[in-house]
Amino acid sequence: MPNIDPLQSSLYFSATAAAQTAAGANAGTANRKTVSAKKSRFSNMIERQESELALAEAGFPPEIAEMDFEEAFVYLKDRADIAADRVKAELSTDSFTEYRQAVSHFMKFIVRSNYDIEIHKRRRPNRKFNTNKFYLIQVIDQKLDTLAAEILLNHSETLRILAGIDEINGILVDLIT
Repeated sequence: MPNIDPLQSSLYFSATAAAQTAAGANAGTANRKTVSAKKSRFSNMIERQESELALAEAGFPPEIAEMDFEEAFVYLKDRADIAADRVKAELSTDSFTEYRQAVSHFMKFIVRSNYDIEIHKRRRPNRKFNTNKFYLIQVIDQKLDTLAAEILLNHSETLRILAGIDEINGILVDLIT
């Protein structure tokens, strides 16, 4: 009785099986490439939307969402300068609130873009098998930090006026209550 060849050892079946696996592998990588490209475009769009939403929630003007970092920095600085000049020209509640808002937006932008938080975990758990998290705040760009300090020094006169106005408003609130 002659030996019967199993299906894998037959030349015909092994060649077709190898061709099918190679075709499936090539098609799978092509599909994965297009899916990852679509995914990256989609994820980029989602990241952009999330950053715009975060800026809007922080109270920043909507114009900043479309600007890059340097343009947004200059825009907020100019906005604070214009508001400071308006406060110097006329001391009204509108100019005061505008200046206060412009300076707070500028400072929030500096803090938001200038500091980064890194989380470091302990390699070994303590006796209770908890891994403690250590937070390290790093200054990313020291030049930007010094520039923000210089800008605030330029506005020190206006800030002194505003501090006096705030103090007077606080006294008035105390008198009312």
